[in-house]
Amino acid sequence: MNQEDYIVSPCFIGNNYSKNDIGLIESNETTYQSPLDDDLSMKYGEIAHKIIEDSVEAKNVIKNHPLFNLLDKNDADKMLKNIEKLFEIPDFIKIMNFNVRTEVDVFLKFSEKPSIGRIDMLSISEDCVYIIDYKTDRIVPKNLSEVPEDYIQQMNFYFKCIKNGYKDKKIKTYIIWLNTSEMMEIAFDDN
Repeated sequence: MNQEDYIVSPCFIGNNYSKNDIGLIESNETTYQSPLDDDLSMKYGEIAHKIIEDSVEAKNVIKNHPLFNLLDKNDADKMLKNIEKLFEIPDFIKIMNFNVRTEVDVFLKFSEKPSIGRIDMLSISEDCVYIIDYKTDRIVPKNLSEVPEDYIQQMNFYFKCIKNGYKDKKIKTYIIWLNTSEMMEIAFDDN
């Protein structure tokens, strides 16, 4: 792949694309079960993402976040407990204290087939860029070999986009499993 095949959102490279270049991601992505059922599962994930995003920006868990009120008490209590545990993980605390951006749009063009995505959290230190994606799956993989291939591909896509914009920095990718408050590194070749 040539460098001109990579196009990243303007927050990294500048105005390297026009609105005509943006396409939709074509995906056969499987929907994995959240802790809630059916219609509520998407809502649960969106609520978790927004509460974490706001808490990261505040550098503290927002225990009285109004979005907790959209969940029943048991689900809200469990989510709060898991977010609090997340904010106790030493690696997460370290990453959260660098230059953090949340909900970062990225764009990558392979020939004529563009793809776009949104990184949940991007943290930039002097020598490393950390890519964080939150997952609310009910069943959490015990190891890397159990991670759904769609998730690996998603993280690889983010890795390629960010590596293009930060060639001089090491890139590390992590999935945070909210249901267990675990950080799992998904390593890709940094060359």
